[in-house]
Amino acid sequence: LEIMDDQVRRLTRVVTDMFTLARSDTEKRPLIRSEFQLDRLVEECVRAAEVLGSRKGVDITIDALKQTPYSGDEGLLRQLLLNLLDNAIKHTPAQGRISVGLMTRNSHHQITVSDTGEGIPQKAQPHIFERFYRADKARSRNHPSEFGAGAGLGLSIAQWIAAQHGGQVELLKSDNKGSTFVATLRAN
Repeated sequence: LEIMDDQVRRLTRVVTDMFTLARSDTEKRPLIRSEFQLDRLVEECVRAAEVLGSRKGVDITIDALKQTPYSGDEGLLRQLLLNLLDNAIKHTPAQGRISVGLMTRNSHHQITVSDTGEGIPQKAQPHIFERFYRADKARSRNHPSEFGAGAGLGLSIAQWIAAQHGGQVELLKSDNKGSTFVATLRAN
């Protein structure tokens, strides 16, 4: 029953992600803007991810955050950050570390997620934001996740969400010592 429950959760996540992308293609997913504290959102997402990280023996730390008022779609931004954290947890071995930071620079907020994982193969790096792309299909199946389905949709969705907020998600670095992703959002 546990296996079936896990599979139903993953399939539900895939369908939800596909609907999100379909709506993004047709511009039918309007942003639901609200005023909130971006630093608190980051902290909440890290706390949620710590539960998964602790199950795997991965330590997640967060830099000291400054109060950062923001106007945007809080639900979508939560999904963006959870997708980045989920990937970091999936690809970081036990006893590894993930660090998260938030800073404001040149009228943009930057959320950084760094891990001490296996890194992304060089030949795969240009493709990681493409829909349904998985660097290693077997690796995705071997690293199930709570937030994502391993269908190659998470980074594509994260990129779309960032674009809706006047920004982007980019892979800053990736090698055998880990990866660093930066989500940049236009400051209000």
